[in-house]
Amino acid sequence: MNMDISVVLENAILNPDPQERSQAESLLNSLSENNWMNYMQLMTEVLGDESKKTEVRILAGLGIKNQLSSKDSNKRLSQIDRWIKIDQESKNQIKNISLKALLSNDDRVANTAAQLVAAIAEIELPRREWNDLMHIIVENTKADRPVNVKRASLLTIGYICESSDPSNPAVSEQSNGILIAIVQGAQSSEPSVVVRKTALSALINSLEFIARNFDIEGERNYIMQVVCEATQADDTELQALAFGTLAKIMSLYYPYMGVYMEKALYTITVSGMQSPDEKVACMAVEFWSSVCEEEIEIHLQVEEYGDSDHKSYNFAHIALPQVLPTLLDLLTRQNEDAEDDDWTVAMAAGACLQLYAQDTGNYVVQSTLQFVEANLNSENWRNREAAVMAFGSIIDGPDRDH
Repeated sequence: MNMDISVVLENAILNPDPQERSQAESLLNSLSENNWMNYMQLMTEVLGDESKKTEVRILAGLGIKNQLSSKDSNKRLSQIDRWIKIDQESKNQIKNISLKALLSNDDRVANTAAQLVAAIAEIELPRREWNDLMHIIVENTKADRPVNVKRASLLTIGYICESSDPSNPAVSEQSNGILIAIVQGAQSSEPSVVVRKTALSALINSLEFIARNFDIEGERNYIMQVVCEATQADDTELQALAFGTLAKIMSLYYPYMGVYMEKALYTITVSGMQSPDEKVACMAVEFWSSVCEEEIEIHLQVEEYGDSDHKSYNFAHIALPQVLPTLLDLLTRQNEDAEDDDWTVAMAAGACLQLYAQDTGNYVVQSTLQFVEANLNSENWRNREAAVMAFGSIIDGPDRDH
């Protein structure tokens, strides 16, 4: 029967005949609806069988995962209830094979296993079950483990954090393990760029989980050091992820940012905005958009309630002499061939300038109007367009009578 189900899976995904594919899909749907436990066991066996084709193993893993997670809340409750009720031996078999598939040399199989492990964790961790999972994952991220194992394990952590509720204490209690694994993977001593990128992506998803760790100065300093070092990496994709992480940190932990702004962030983010790489520059601009959004929110709270949960450190105002000229210059970096839905660094700069005007008010006016005057009649179309964009971006910020 195991061979039969492999043939069905292969037909469902690889058969060039549409009718054969449709019949195979119907067989799989029928099995999952009429004999769910048998379906789960057969899919698990295929996922764990390294002799099967990659595409077949992936489909088997996704088949299990889709039986455990749904965006439909009612269906999801039913899926959770069904999983809870199956016997422990069957659960352990699925979990053990999922973890084994996570170690696969085939990244695509490992990626599927990561999604599956996270789907099971989303059900079990809040119930204080699968208590050894994070220990296993953290062990898998140690420096001496193979690159593919570290990458897949960090990917799993990212998926777990993305799908789980950080306010659930049973999940947030795992924050130490999550942080250890991520920092091990993201630090500059990690030789694999792929591992570092996966770790930073996981950090972005985990930032709300590690709130307790971020409250501790020593741990916070180390996190910030690792992320700041990543902004200086040779790999531009890693740099972009690091700036994106800093933007998320700013939006979540603004009150802690004063010392880091003074020591490093002013300098490295302005430098990042000037990067010739589009993604790096965009994410560095995004950092300053996050700064402005936080400060605008603080100002609004003060206006409305007379007070705010946080004090504004006026980071945007302090950095205005460096950031504003950089933003204006970036407005000229339009991509001539950009599609309508492409997010360019010029668009990012325009959006940030708009927020900057709302945050700092009249302080943006003089420099921006000088830029508009210098470029509005330029022979270069990029400069003319930048001038129009600059003027439009500050319309809503300064006082009307300025």
